[in-house]
Amino acid sequence: MRQSETLKRVDLSENLFAPEAWSCISDLLKVTKIEALSLRGCGAIDQNIVKFAQGLDGNRDLRELNLRANNFRSAAAIEKLLQAITTHIRLAHVDLAENNFPIEVTDAIVMVLSKSDSLRGVHLLANVSALTKQMRLEEELRDTAQPTCICEGIFKRMFRGAWQKAVDATKQAHPTTGEKTRAFSDADELVLWCARHVPEHSAWQPKIISVDDSSPFGGEERQAEPDGVFVNDCWVCRRCRHHNFRWTSPGSGAMPLTDVALLASFRDFEPVFTKRDSSSAKRAIHSKDCLIPPGSNYYLFEFGGKVHVAKDQPSVALTRVDLPTARKDKLLAICRQHGLEKVNVVEHPSLSFTIPEGLGEAQLKERIHSMLGDGMAKRDDGEHLHRLNECFEADWQFVKISELCHKDEEQEFKFIARSRYAKVLEAFLTFAGRSDGCFIKQMDVFDFFEEIQLLERDDFLQEEGEPVVASSSLRLTLADVEALVKQATARGDSSTQSATLASHVRTAKNPRTLHKERKEAVKKLREGDAINRAQFLELCIRLCIHLHAHDTLSTKEMFIDFVDNYIDKKLLKPPLSPFPKSFLVTQEMHNVLFENATTLRRLHQAYGKSFGLLITLAQKLRLYDKSFTAKHVRSLFALSKVCPINCQERSAPSLTYEEFTEAIARLALVKRFQRQQSSLLESKRTPLGTGGALLAQSGPLTASAPTLSLGKLSGAARVASLVDKISGIDARQMAQQKSIAFAKCVEKLISLIKDRMRELQGLS
Repeated sequence: MRQSETLKRVDLSENLFAPEAWSCISDLLKVTKIEALSLRGCGAIDQNIVKFAQGLDGNRDLRELNLRANNFRSAAAIEKLLQAITTHIRLAHVDLAENNFPIEVTDAIVMVLSKSDSLRGVHLLANVSALTKQMRLEEELRDTAQPTCICEGIFKRMFRGAWQKAVDATKQAHPTTGEKTRAFSDADELVLWCARHVPEHSAWQPKIISVDDSSPFGGEERQAEPDGVFVNDCWVCRRCRHHNFRWTSPGSGAMPLTDVALLASFRDFEPVFTKRDSSSAKRAIHSKDCLIPPGSNYYLFEFGGKVHVAKDQPSVALTRVDLPTARKDKLLAICRQHGLEKVNVVEHPSLSFTIPEGLGEAQLKERIHSMLGDGMAKRDDGEHLHRLNECFEADWQFVKISELCHKDEEQEFKFIARSRYAKVLEAFLTFAGRSDGCFIKQMDVFDFFEEIQLLERDDFLQEEGEPVVASSSLRLTLADVEALVKQATARGDSSTQSATLASHVRTAKNPRTLHKERKEAVKKLREGDAINRAQFLELCIRLCIHLHAHDTLSTKEMFIDFVDNYIDKKLLKPPLSPFPKSFLVTQEMHNVLFENATTLRRLHQAYGKSFGLLITLAQKLRLYDKSFTAKHVRSLFALSKVCPINCQERSAPSLTYEEFTEAIARLALVKRFQRQQSSLLESKRTPLGTGGALLAQSGPLTASAPTLSLGKLSGAARVASLVDKISGIDARQMAQQKSIAFAKCVEKLISLIKDRMRELQGLS
């Protein structure tokens, strides 16, 4: 074994080894290349397992370890073994069931599950003799909240929702015997598994194999299977592998107009809904990541009330299908109903099974970014600016610029528009999030004009406590807005483009008259297409021209004035703006997100699938007040997403993990008092002052200030150099302080989330 380079699996089960033999096994682990070792039922005691743990510490190749049914029971010895398992870089599957684990090792087990990067499956407990001890503890701790067994302790720490479900089940009598069920027992086997290479199943999943059918977890038919998984069991033991099922139009077949469901044999042909990866007028992709068992796996796709066979994927005739009788009859019934003669198939030879190496893609990215310090939660500033530039170039192609400025001015105006594009984009996303999610419905565009105080707000829609804007500052009518929208969304039709802006004389109107006029204007625009990103950019350009129609300003000067004085000052303000994306890529922020990665990933799975779930999270955190409501959460959801380059393409309805971390950071700023937020972000809106203004702000220099070498300069040059150096030092120090404050702000919100979830018996 020591010399072999080809031996990969060794089974020494049911052998009673002497202490000297355990020393040899320990030494062997340090040099051998084996990947699977079974020492089941070898009578290992505490002293043996301590030696074994020492050898495991020096091992770098073991992937599967079986120590089931041995006799070690000391907490100190077990903790040393668990520590060696935690630090192992490749160990993926461990079976420690049927050993007498004391309840004191609960924390060590939780540490293994939380800290290990390589583990994918763990088997624990199944200690029948522990049931008597647990019953004694239940009597002693009847009036306390302390766990009475390891199983309960693990569930309380890691799966609080499942623990509460089991506790509720204990209150109900068994339907046959009338006896109450037992929620947890160390006599049951606890199986914990995760699939880090499948994003949807990267978190730990529990299963209890009960020795008592009256247990709320007893019996296979009572197991709730996670979506897209073969069984709620250890996929390593089952030798399942990852497969991406995909319907691609037009390659696979017809274009789906509804949700696409996967009907697979390993799920008894029950529908499992796929996720839409991308969609356009001519192409759509729907996919689902699944763990499939060995053998032949048959599948179909269902949408639009019909079942389909993917044309671009392997298929077999129904006569060649090899399935159990009941499952085959169900498949044949489905195919007869829809006139199908074939079924898609994917083969998984059991001999080809291997456990995927290392971290999943997302976890690996986190770890590398944390070590290199180059931005874990969001791509760095350079990539972000490059993305903005690509979006601007894509949008600019659709802007009818020849109608908006002179040809000689186009290039210079394009440069100015590019410099202000980020603010226009933020304004668009703010209202798109409140409207369609990706675009702004024409009937919702009035909200934009009201927010920048260019249109009188409908008194019937005005929120309580909102300041009333003097009518003298309002410069648009409903007819003006309607004409601007039609011009911006026109597609080259001269009859539509010839519409002129109304030049109404503003007269005082009572609220009921304004409300009626608004309803009529909304009705006219209700049937129009939603406004996309490029059309909104053109709308802003047309609006700035209208506002300065009687001024002698160039188009670029009009646009600068509009963005700076209307969008920036009146719209981009707390609690949503300004948001410092650069703070997301600092080392302080890396540390906070990496230390709380487990909590954030569980939150992402629970609340990152839609804006409705994010609204639920904000409600649970009690963030709502007069200045922050559900519409702000919808805007925050849209602002956190990465914009598609094509302005006509819809983004995904859910947040990726990186987008979700940005949403959490934005919620953290909302939690701060608005005055504090403005102070934190002041440098992001206005650059730090220079000269006398900066000296006045910075206060007197103290002895701790950095020493400045001014050489032989004198007079005005000496003063100017002093000011510049102080400015640079002060700017760097202030930026670092604000970065630290931002990271602490996010960390406090994550702590608040943990506390709130414990109160609500949700995520721990």
